[in-house]
Amino acid sequence: MSRETERPVAVRAVAFMARSWWGGRPHRRVSYDAWWPDGRIENGVGLASVLDLRHPADIADAETAVHGRCPEIGPGEWCDRWGRVVDGPVDGSAGVSSSRRQQRPRRPRRLMSQRREFDAPRYDPTKQPSRTGRLVAGLVALVVGVVLLVTTSGDGPLALVGVLSVFSSVGLLAGLVPRQRRWW
Repeated sequence: MSRETERPVAVRAVAFMARSWWGGRPHRRVSYDAWWPDGRIENGVGLASVLDLRHPADIADAETAVHGRCPEIGPGEWCDRWGRVVDGPVDGSAGVSSSRRQQRPRRPRRLMSQRREFDAPRYDPTKQPSRTGRLVAGLVALVVGVVLLVTTSGDGPLALVGVLSVFSSVGLLAGLVPRQRRWW
């Protein structure tokens, strides 16, 4: 096969409405059709791979040209690899159905009683939580409280914030002491 027969004569974008994977709302999707020199039309092709475009600027230009000639819903005009409009086969003349992307098979729903296939960490009630977060929060609150008390010399509303910060830091840091060693 020569290099010219490996490339399609033209491509077109086909817009259709599909349900969103995330919210289930309908939104517009676009798939691409390729018209080959032997007359066949291939549905659901990748634009960059079919046109053998390797540079992002070339891919962006081809997408802009193809998307610019595509209506809101339905098949657009046939465009060659340089973005020029080409007279191509009319829908139905080649015996091709709409070029809507092929539906993927639906995954079977997993019942709640079935175990997951991936190894997710399970909850372990005997595992102690990490104390680093509490230690960091307590130390930050202590430093902020002391700085506010020293800079305001104990006067004004910021001094009250400093006192509250010191008391909260004492509470956070006191929680780190094991129960056996507490005297209170």
